[in-house]
Amino acid sequence: MNTFMEWLDKQREKHRWTRAKLARMAGVSPTIIYLIARGKRVPGSLLCNGLAEALNLPREEVYRAAGLLPIYHPKEDVERGGHYLDLMKPGTRKLALAYLESLLGNEEK
Repeated sequence: MNTFMEWLDKQREKHRWTRAKLARMAGVSPTIIYLIARGKRVPGSLLCNGLAEALNLPREEVYRAAGLLPIYHPKEDVERGGHYLDLMKPGTRKLALAYLESLLGNEEK
């Protein structure tokens, strides 16, 4: 079984749905789920959008599970952010850090 189907079956089991019910809730034919499970078809945007809606998940999460978006690697963002800060003059760096802290404060509300 492919990793997308493993992920999808875990999500489906949380709702105690059959694959047929999952397909119905996502607005696709059960045949689509069957073909993906057998490796005969790959998930597309129509299925991913329907699954996100049915499972009440962010679309990005479903697209990542389906392999349609890259996996998020926060370490790479931290390294890139650190590199940008290193390129800045001290005054600009101080402003950039203050701005980032203000953004974080907005997310905590």
